[in-house]
Amino acid sequence: MSIHSPKGVDMNLSDNDPNTWSKSKKKRMRQKRKKMEEAAASSSGAADVEKTDAQGSNESQHKRQKTDSREASKKQTQTQANENVNVQMESDITTSMEGVSPIKSPKKKKKEKNKSKRHENDMDSSSIQSDVIASSSANKPNLKSDQSNKEQHHPTNNSLSKPKPVMMSTLQKTFLARLTSSRFRELNEELYTQPSAQSFAQFTSNPELFEQYHSGFRRQVEEWPVNPVDVIYKKIVGSFKKEKKREVCVADFGCGDAKLAERLMALQIDENGNFVSPASKKKKGVCPFKVHSFDLVSGGNPLVTPADMTNVPLADESVDIGVYCLALMGTNVPDFVREGFRVLKFGGILRVAEVRSRFETSNAEGGNKKKHNVGEVDSTKPLMILDDFKALMERCGFKCTHVDQSNTMFMFMDFVKVEGSTGLSEKESFSAKPCIYKRR
Repeated sequence: MSIHSPKGVDMNLSDNDPNTWSKSKKKRMRQKRKKMEEAAASSSGAADVEKTDAQGSNESQHKRQKTDSREASKKQTQTQANENVNVQMESDITTSMEGVSPIKSPKKKKKEKNKSKRHENDMDSSSIQSDVIASSSANKPNLKSDQSNKEQHHPTNNSLSKPKPVMMSTLQKTFLARLTSSRFRELNEELYTQPSAQSFAQFTSNPELFEQYHSGFRRQVEEWPVNPVDVIYKKIVGSFKKEKKREVCVADFGCGDAKLAERLMALQIDENGNFVSPASKKKKGVCPFKVHSFDLVSGGNPLVTPADMTNVPLADESVDIGVYCLALMGTNVPDFVREGFRVLKFGGILRVAEVRSRFETSNAEGGNKKKHNVGEVDSTKPLMILDDFKALMERCGFKCTHVDQSNTMFMFMDFVKVEGSTGLSEKESFSAKPCIYKRR
């Protein structure tokens, strides 16, 4: 009786022994084992991959949740900030609706920005200057505390900057020159056509008129062929060299800027009476001139004494040389002559410089024109007001020693006070032509 094996089961036990296998079977078995190992390895790798994929998917899902939450929070905060900004902008717009300016170009904005900066700097400098003036007025100011206060108030401005000079165009300078000349002509006419007492009161109440007048006067001097002050200065120095006095007292009536006093008081003489240079170290000199300068207003010049030319603060017979250089301005010329006579010593010299046109005129201008028949030649000679002036000076007690008419614009006269003369009476009157410039 034979036992049959089930289907698919090899009942031959010799197949389980590898030693009994043929080469071909061994090869097949190796290939089969290899496939089985590969299948097992692939199955285990797929499981690992599935496991890692599951883990990675969990981690990515967690990260996505975190990023989503972050983005949501960012969006929430951004929207809240935008809402706050919008609310602030709306409030600013509503509060500053009245000062809203129209939209401007970038260039205009830049210019306005620079302008505002300059304005702020100017305000800072002006406030610093006011602080300095206020601190200087206090008694014994504390400089350290003032400096610390300034630094705290203006930390950016450590030092005061000098104000920049105002630059004027050529047209502005021309207009300014015309205004200066026009104002000079107006004041000049007033000085010649009114009494000196009225001019003195006018200039005393308005001292700025002095600078206005002399600003235009300086411009006129630049156009003159010669400055009368230079001529009188040379005469005084020349006579001093001849006489060699130890001291000479000069009174300058209507001195203006006191240029004559500046030049005379800068001179020095040595022990022998010779002039020496003020800068000389070997020889120390002494000024031989004592000059009194008078005008309507001092103008801040310490050499000038404000006074009416008819009443100066000098003692009788205390002056060696009196000077009237373009100063016989006013309708009361005899009063000037009396004052010059009062202060001069006997033998003293009165030097006068005046515009020629004031003392020269014709009969037609003087109102003494003679009527002539038809065809008759007018043989009248010019009337010289200079003769009347010289006669007035002689009646006062002066003797004319020299008259210089060589200059086309000015004339120079020298008068000596005669010993024993008594002066001019109050009844005398004289008036020269006013020196009035043409209005432009």
